[in-house]
Amino acid sequence: MAVTGWLLLIFLIVCGLLRASALELLHRFNAVDGWRYTALVLGVFVAMLVLAAAGLAGRMMFRQTRAWARERAERQLRPSAVLVSAETIAEWLGRTLLFRDLPPGDLLALAAAVKPEQHKRGSFVVREGETGERLYVVLSGRLEVRRDYAPGRSEPVAEMGEGEVFGEIALLQGGVRTRSIRCLEKSTLLGLDKADFERLVLSTLSRAAVEDAVQKVGFLQHTELTRNWSQATLAAFARRAKLHEYAEGAAVMKEGANNHWFFLVHRGEMLVKQKNQELRRLKMATVLAERACWATASRPLQ
Repeated sequence: MAVTGWLLLIFLIVCGLLRASALELLHRFNAVDGWRYTALVLGVFVAMLVLAAAGLAGRMMFRQTRAWARERAERQLRPSAVLVSAETIAEWLGRTLLFRDLPPGDLLALAAAVKPEQHKRGSFVVREGETGERLYVVLSGRLEVRRDYAPGRSEPVAEMGEGEVFGEIALLQGGVRTRSIRCLEKSTLLGLDKADFERLVLSTLSRAAVEDAVQKVGFLQHTELTRNWSQATLAAFARRAKLHEYAEGAAVMKEGANNHWFFLVHRGEMLVKQKNQELRRLKMATVLAERACWATASRPLQ
């Protein structure tokens, strides 16, 4: 009804502009066989709409099929076992940030429990949203950390290399993977199951010590501000720093309020405003210490 009303209004306006009566215009239109041409134009227009809709649907279906095929191919890239002696693994683990303070006997027990795996280039080691049942240590290779921002779509946010640890958050907090990890090249990893992690690691190291070594110090080593600090300084900073989680939309700092905190964005994204005007967006490893601004979490962050 609304469309009919608008068409009638347009017709009356045209009549006024041409200074002709509606009946006269209809008579002239009919005399030149205008209805047939109008139907032809409408038919062509509808056909174009149908073709455009079909093309759009076909493009979406093609993209979904391609994404499905790519994901299926990636899931078929299974890791293969690698033969490495327990003594070699124990010596290597003793040089990592997380396990370097363990005594030799504990390192040998840990080396006997880990499972060396070789992952092909392009394969996903873990995927965001999956249940976390294993911790990984990078023995060799290069990997990227990816964040899902839409169904079937993700973006790289960081890289990992030799000696780094991942997968500990899901084991410590009993949750799911918070990021996807994908191999940029052929990589060898050491996998430690949750039961062995609790038996061999948490029986010796506290959860706070694991958190400091992996989540804090490991993060600080990749941050522009702190990457050149000494290990002692990083460890001291990590012991004093605390991880705070904010829900999406939560205010971290408020304009005009006193601020007694120095922030580093560990994970997520923040929006900085001043007088309700957006200044910038802060992502991982960005420092937040501005005054007289309003910062909110535009994505869940920690």
